[in-house]
Amino acid sequence: MAVARARLGGLAKARKLRLVDSLGLVHIAADAAFAPYRAAAEAFVEAHLADLARLAGGSVGSGPSSMVASAALQLAASRWCFDTGATKGSSKMLAQGSRLADASRQNLMASYEMAVREAGARRQNMSRNPSLDLVRLIEAEKQKKGQAT
Repeated sequence: MAVARARLGGLAKARKLRLVDSLGLVHIAADAAFAPYRAAAEAFVEAHLADLARLAGGSVGSGPSSMVASAALQLAASRWCFDTGATKGSSKMLAQGSRLADASRQNLMASYEMAVREAGARRQNMSRNPSLDLVRLIEAEKQKKGQAT
């Protein structure tokens, strides 16, 4: 049991590292000063996905979830860049922080749009449930018979 948990923990860490690497944030993530920003990003993902689920009919798919995870890391990195840029007087770091914050905003907007579209598709598929269609037909027939008498 403990081995299985450790394996799952290792897989989760590997997924996070691949995401950080794919966003080009490896040099930032390696900095120990980034740790509190990363922790805030993880809390942000949980909170934002809960909010998004409420808006999108109770669940969020893997696509929007991935966008939120990316947005959270971008937001964390932007805050780190802003703080580092302000401390070191680096206009390059401040500009990078701005670009990352803007990218985060775009991902959050896209995640909302996709989650809402997925929710609409789920509702539409539920209305195409053959069992519900049969119930509707039976109800319609009952109404017709009731009107004929």
